[in-house]
Amino acid sequence: MPERFAFIDTTIFLHYQPFDAIDWPAILGAKRVALVLAPITISELNDKKDEQNPKLRPRAASVIKKLETLWSKEPPAEVRPGVELILQDVEPSIDYGAHELDYRCQDDRLLSGTAEYF
Repeated sequence: MPERFAFIDTTIFLHYQPFDAIDWPAILGAKRVALVLAPITISELNDKKDEQNPKLRPRAASVIKKLETLWSKEPPAEVRPGVELILQDVEPSIDYGAHELDYRCQDDRLLSGTAEYF
């Protein structure tokens, strides 16, 4: 069972070292962690893989391929020792206004996923 959960923003996947190369337990100070992917993150990655940007398009496609490979295995999908991957596959149904969030804002949709998860 994970001790810590991290909701990963699209930027982490596209602009930094590969997500599966990061020592998440050390960063989060736990032996077992779970990386949670909100629906908006998957949507943004899919948008980027179809974009004209020659740097982001192949990176997004590569990340999506890695994620699909991980999800095709028996759950929980293990990214590396001590790190599992969780797909939040349903769009959050929280009251955005009550949480002072805007559904049209992608970052707010990520926050709504966090709020609903816990």
